[in-house]
Amino acid sequence: MGGVAPMPWRVPDAEASLIGRTPSFEAFRDAAEIAMRGAQPLSQNAFKVDLGKHSIVRALTLASNGPQTK
Repeated sequence: MGGVAPMPWRVPDAEASLIGRTPSFEAFRDAAEIAMRGAQPLSQNAFKVDLGKHSIVRALTLASNGPQTK
């Protein structure tokens, strides 16, 4: 989540939630929920919390499977 803070933003609890789990949508979704827990958006950008979750799931999917082509 380096794009939302002035430096890379790590969430050890989210990272730990992935340890020992098979890469899957469910595991990635759980990690994203943990990573974004406590996010406090401003009045006009609450949509960014959901966007952040989807971005995390997408990044983890790409990292585990590589880009999918059609």
